[in-house]
Amino acid sequence: MVDPPSGGMRNLTQHAVDHDDPASKQHAKDKKEKRERGQTTWEPVPTLSAARGRIVEGITPVPAVGFCFKMRRREACRAAGDEYTSATKAMERTRRRGVRIRIREGKERRDTVRYRCGAQSLLATAPPWSWGLLKEMPASQRDHLMLCLAEKAAARIQEISGRETWGGGVHYDANSNDSFFPHLHLHIPKVSGDGTPYPKASFITTDDWTANTLRIEQHFPGLLSEGKVANARRNLEKKGDRPVIDLEIQRVMDRELETFFRQEGLCAKYEQAKKRYAGWKRKEEEQEPQRRLIKAGLSYHHRTGLWPLAYRAMKLTAWRLIPRELRAGIMISIRATQIVEQPLRSLQDIRRLAQQLTAIEKSPLEKIRMPQL
Repeated sequence: MVDPPSGGMRNLTQHAVDHDDPASKQHAKDKKEKRERGQTTWEPVPTLSAARGRIVEGITPVPAVGFCFKMRRREACRAAGDEYTSATKAMERTRRRGVRIRIREGKERRDTVRYRCGAQSLLATAPPWSWGLLKEMPASQRDHLMLCLAEKAAARIQEISGRETWGGGVHYDANSNDSFFPHLHLHIPKVSGDGTPYPKASFITTDDWTANTLRIEQHFPGLLSEGKVANARRNLEKKGDRPVIDLEIQRVMDRELETFFRQEGLCAKYEQAKKRYAGWKRKEEEQEPQRRLIKAGLSYHHRTGLWPLAYRAMKLTAWRLIPRELRAGIMISIRATQIVEQPLRSLQDIRRLAQQLTAIEKSPLEKIRMPQL
């Protein structure tokens, strides 16, 4: 299990429309390409082994990948993928242009607004501690629940920004074939049906890391480090006092899921799932500094053939084996060689070296720090 991206928004391009249909060939192609990209990094170094995909252990895989839905009178209804994709592409093209009316000096002015894309695709995920229960549910019940979540999210978006949700896709899979990652792609036009552009100031979103951090802090206070929470809150403060769409959708979905599990008599199982997630997340937080250190060591070892921590320890041990009375002469010899090879850099270090050698001669301690070459 890994933490998912909690939100995210992109322009609803023609490619994005095809991708947001979970049963389309474009979606399958994009998943395959992303799996291939995930096997490499920006530098050719070995990476730590980790669980690939978002897998809920101990539960049988779900063959369904998802479906499309269309909003009709604020109700999310299932739609055929091909028909919905064609209609959405046509909608996106017609919403690229709008007319904005402004009153200046008592006169009405009409400005034509043109967008590169007429709609946006907003990602909304179910909380990771709910995946186990969602995966165990019957397919029809789970589909109905996801449609209810889409309706609640669309209603909250319209309440905050005035924008109506056109439709979207319900997805159950991630980049791995055996993964289970329930999430929504909500398609939201930038221009209303009568050609009026929606104001940008009422449609504010944040980044995935901030949204995910604040979501975990809300449900598990004190689980994350104070530094992470402080950084997330500082990022949120930059948005001002305006409601943030990502966070509002998260609160609506989390509240709706808790209500559903309580009504279905699954409240105890849901609390156990939250405790399991908290235990896993706590271990991940403890191992995160070590993982970064080991990854940096692997990168250095791949480039130089040396394991940095062991190499530094051996250098320090070898230095301490040299008698104290010989250390100054050895350092002078090493520095003389460096002056010949790198005169400009060495001249700048002469003063620092003299200070270090003086400190070595005056130090009564046996634990001597080796001068940096």
